[in-house]
Amino acid sequence: MITTKFPKDFLWGGATAANQFEGGYAEGGKGLSTADVTTGGTHTIPRRITPILEENTYYPSHDAIDFYHQYKKDIKLFAEMGFKVFRMSIAWSRIFPNGDEDQPNEAGLKFYDKVFAELKKYKIEPIVTISTMPLGSFISGGILLDESGVFNNTQSDNEQFRYQALHHQFIASAKAVKLGHEINKDFKIGCMIGYFTLYPLTCHPEDMLLAQQSDNLRNFLCSDVQVRGKYPGFAMRFFKENNIKLDAQETDFEVLKDGCVDFYTFSYYMSNCVSHESDNSQTTGNIIGGLSNPFLESSDWGWQIDPKGLRWTLNNIYNRYQIPIMVVENGLGAADIVDSEGNINDDYRIEFLREHIKEMKEAIADGVDLIGYTPWGCIDLVSATTGEMKKRYGFIYVDKNNEGEGSLARSKKKSFDWYKKVISSNGEILE
Repeated sequence: MITTKFPKDFLWGGATAANQFEGGYAEGGKGLSTADVTTGGTHTIPRRITPILEENTYYPSHDAIDFYHQYKKDIKLFAEMGFKVFRMSIAWSRIFPNGDEDQPNEAGLKFYDKVFAELKKYKIEPIVTISTMPLGSFISGGILLDESGVFNNTQSDNEQFRYQALHHQFIASAKAVKLGHEINKDFKIGCMIGYFTLYPLTCHPEDMLLAQQSDNLRNFLCSDVQVRGKYPGFAMRFFKENNIKLDAQETDFEVLKDGCVDFYTFSYYMSNCVSHESDNSQTTGNIIGGLSNPFLESSDWGWQIDPKGLRWTLNNIYNRYQIPIMVVENGLGAADIVDSEGNINDDYRIEFLREHIKEMKEAIADGVDLIGYTPWGCIDLVSATTGEMKKRYGFIYVDKNNEGEGSLARSKKKSFDWYKKVISSNGEILE
């Protein structure tokens, strides 16, 4: 049957990440994470990663929006909107402060137990990811060297180093999936891909081929391994042509086969174009390389707005894997203004989300098995790319500025009540 209706058990909710909203960076036995040594920045001034904490330097993740102390208030607001699920992350360094401990930090486990209990109280299902590595693991692994290119952005990319690290991540992921299934055969475990949709700038065959190759390497290499349990052919050719030699055991490839995920989740914010006649340097504000699409408008931060690209992307993913899909990040970063009466009329955010939800409906009619939607930054949080608070995504406004000043008071934006109606109508009421 062809339908544009969302499934009756569709998982509506919102998404956050610990390093961008949790705060409490040195409380409850938590160790420093890589995010905790990342400074603030702006739209034009890049963030810096410092080997040690510097005096008189602002690190946004240290307090973020203080979910660590205000989680009960925030979860109550999520419940008021009608959330079915809440995509959150566990701060790795809150559980294993240095990353190599034999036993977990009980205070850290207790905090997340309380968060999960509060979610359960409102019948909200947590969807959990892991957030940012402990700084100690980076140091002990020898990663904090200038020649690695981690700190010094002027260094050329060390692809051998990067893909070797990625291979270890694949193995760890597969082992975690296998262990989860052994603990409970009913567990459903997925992957999380930052998907960046790429179009050929022209119909030149070289542009078409470049767009396909870029889509494979940027978007499908990781998920091919995690969904299918093996490296794709295009990756093997890329490794050979770029003299990348993975240090891998024969047993590694058996581990990958045994640790395939059950569903696929991804983020979608924008699309970009590529051209064989350009160096494809990144457009203003974007977090990846790409050329502007002349047929699209852009946000104040230079991210191009492309709802129809979401439908294309959903079909592209589902045609490849044929497993359930969730859109777990999608949203518009904007400088929300509080008017004289204390209202935040974010009609631009409502329009952005409405058009993307419409295209999700079209993808469902195309046959895509779409099971959930959790817009990014359901509550205002620190921007990962710029370290700003000014770049807001949430349905809930948090009183804090780019310098870390503010009361942290929460207030509802116009989009709060709009999204509440979307959820209660299961996506039927979008106006």
